[in-house]
Amino acid sequence: LPEHNSYGLDFINAVAEIKRQCPCVSFSGGLSNLSFSFRGLTSLRDAMHTVFLYHAVPKGLNMSIVNPGGLPRYQDIDAKTRQLCEEVILNKSA
Repeated sequence: LPEHNSYGLDFINAVAEIKRQCPCVSFSGGLSNLSFSFRGLTSLRDAMHTVFLYHAVPKGLNMSIVNPGGLPRYQDIDAKTRQLCEEVILNKSA
C-alpha cells in the first residue's frame, strides 16, 4: 500500500529524533514486520533486515530480535539487491 512506503524510513527517523532528545532511551524494532510481505523469500528478507539494521543502528536502534549469525554482512549483499532494499526501506523512489 502506498501509504506504507515510508514506514521503514519513518521508524529510523523517529528513533534518531527520540534518541537525540532522550539519549538514554533504548529501542527495539521488529524486523519481521519490515519484510512480512516477502515471507517465503528468506534470502531477500535477510538482505532487507541487514540493510535496515545498517541504517537504523547508527541512528540509535539498539535492540532487535534477530539471529545476527543468520544475516549476511551488508557488504556481502549483491549490489543490485542492496540497492533495491535501500530503495524500499528508505523510500527512495518517492
